[in-house]
Amino acid sequence: MKKVLITGAAGFIGSHLCDRFKFIKYDVTNFIYIPDEIDIMLHFTYPASPVDYLNHPIHTMKVDSLGTINTLRLAKAKKAIYLFLYF
Repeated sequence: MKKVLITGAAGFIGSHLCDRFKFIKYDVTNFIYIPDEIDIMLHFTYPASPVDYLNHPIHTMKVDSLGTINTLRLAKAKKAIYLFLYF
């Protein structure tokens, strides 16, 4: 399996969000299917630091392009609100 959260920590995600928030650790460059209902989908794009994305250039491009396509397709199928968060 490919590495996920190459520059972040899952513990920082969702700590201030509602009880219904569910973080799913997944490499979005691969096809994604979630059987559950989805109201809002957040796509946290790619490593924000120039040092990080220079260290991971291919994965950065894949997350930004393939990851966006895959998560948009899932959000559309689930009729969910989609937020693309660019840091």
